[in-house]
Amino acid sequence: MTSWHFEGRAGRNGDLPTYGQAVNPASGWTKLSAAQSVFHDDGIGNPEAKFIHSDGREAVFNGDTSLLVTDPRYMGTYNYVNPAPVPNNWYDVPGWVLWADQGLGHAALDVAPYILGGNVRGEN
Repeated sequence: MTSWHFEGRAGRNGDLPTYGQAVNPASGWTKLSAAQSVFHDDGIGNPEAKFIHSDGREAVFNGDTSLLVTDPRYMGTYNYVNPAPVPNNWYDVPGWVLWADQGLGHAALDVAPYILGGNVRGEN
């Protein structure tokens, strides 16, 4: 049903960083909140850490080992529309507008097809 959505995504989500590279402020990677990482958490140990890059790539790191998650059920996937991080301050109006705008796009183009596809990533 949603094969169009996943075709080529794995190839677009290449060249992922190490955890040390992802947390470097100059790397271009942004860490999302635990709430924004819920679809990538395996429920074992510490929560997984999800990072996004402005080019759509997504990296998910194991919360206990800081290694990239490779299990297809939880690993990062390329985003057609990146979610915006939740603003740190309630008064960050531009941040909340961006979060809502990108959040809707991400929900429509990345999350909904994932759910409609039975939470299946890729051909299998």
